[in-house]
Amino acid sequence: MMLPKIVKNSLKVIIMLSVITKVFGLSTTPEHHPLMPREINLSGNIIHFAMPENFSRDMPAEDMIETVNLSDKSIYQDYQKFTLIRRWWDFKDGGFFGKEYGTLMMSLYIKEASDSLAIDTLKPLDFIDIIIDDIERNKPENPDSLRVYSDYFAAYKEKYFNHQRWMEYAQDKADPPQILFLYAIPITEKHYVVAEFTSAPNDNIGIRSFLESITEPFIQKIMQTFHITYQFDNPVREAVLKSDGPTLQQLIDEKVKQLEQSGQPN
Repeated sequence: MMLPKIVKNSLKVIIMLSVITKVFGLSTTPEHHPLMPREINLSGNIIHFAMPENFSRDMPAEDMIETVNLSDKSIYQDYQKFTLIRRWWDFKDGGFFGKEYGTLMMSLYIKEASDSLAIDTLKPLDFIDIIIDDIERNKPENPDSLRVYSDYFAAYKEKYFNHQRWMEYAQDKADPPQILFLYAIPITEKHYVVAEFTSAPNDNIGIRSFLESITEPFIQKIMQTFHITYQFDNPVREAVLKSDGPTLQQLIDEKVKQLEQSGQPN
């Protein structure tokens, strides 16, 4: 049976559209791609996490560091920070002419507490003091380029992922507009890991809507995959687990009360 010419032409169009769809993709955003697992060994403490692999083609990335000796002082050259992995994702509507919303960058790095500090990372407020000390020592030369929040009475929150406690805090830039969400967790009594997510919308996209509707759900999706397998004799292993002890907010409230009673400003 011969098909009418109009039917043949319609089939050609359908086939062509199908090919274009496969080539350019009608679902290019990272949240539509499966999460692929990763592991990093930090002197026997294993970081497990997962992320989609449709990385930005405009931002070439170096290979992930899979094994680190935490006692090797030579790795801490960049503000006592050693980057383990850095990746970018582009967010856009499907299709070749889909609207482009912006980019999210994820950096995972290990940091070492200052040798001048004698602070116990097993205590939440002391761990925050370590983070604040690092922020104060590594402020950018241009203070207007990056706003940081170093007051733990308002800026820090505890978040639990797979029953392990992370500290969440934020930074932002006005020009170009960017918001950074950071999550930190102790690895040893002298080292901690930071997962840093930088949301950078395009010029015609509002930073707040880009964060709330696009990147924040994606960030939480990745963070939900994080889990640290600590060495059995590592004292941090038990300290980061969710317990029946006081919450971070309760500890902060008690600290404020003590400062008020002593007459010190909070």
